Amino acid sequence: MLLLSEGIPYRKIQEVLDTTAATISRWKERFRAHGMAGLIEERHPGQQTSVRTPKLQARILAAIKNGPNDGSTHWSCRKLASRFGVSKDTVQRRFVPIKIEDQLDVQAMHRVRERLLAQRTSLVNQLSENALHPPIVSPLSI
Repeated sequence: MLLLSEGIPYRKIQEVLDTTAATISRWKERFRAHGMAGLIEERHPGQQTSVRTPKLQARILAAIKNGPNDGSTHWSCRKLASRFGVSKDTVQRRFVPIKIEDQLDVQAMHRVRERLLAQRTSLVNQLSENALHPPIVSPLSI
């Protein structure tokens, strides 16, 4: 609003704030209609939060044990979510185990091992490249 009040054109404001002309117009109209209160971020209605209850978890586990009724061989997160009226993320959070410290240590060890192997492979490739095509060294004085 300060930039607009100083007479700075929309295009310059768009560049400075990395936004669109439509957004600038919307903020301008909010400010005209409601003053500073109009600039407070409006809450947008989104999807209601779903709570993973033990009852829901038990129902999901029972469905997994029984298998899907549509003839497919296994459940997907999306199929389970649509069956129980929850988001796929809710289903995924239920079945992604929380990693304990020992598992995190093993993962870290594997990452270090992979990095060391990659460095060693790169070094061996460089050495074999130099062995096949030795660098040309010219004497200092000719």
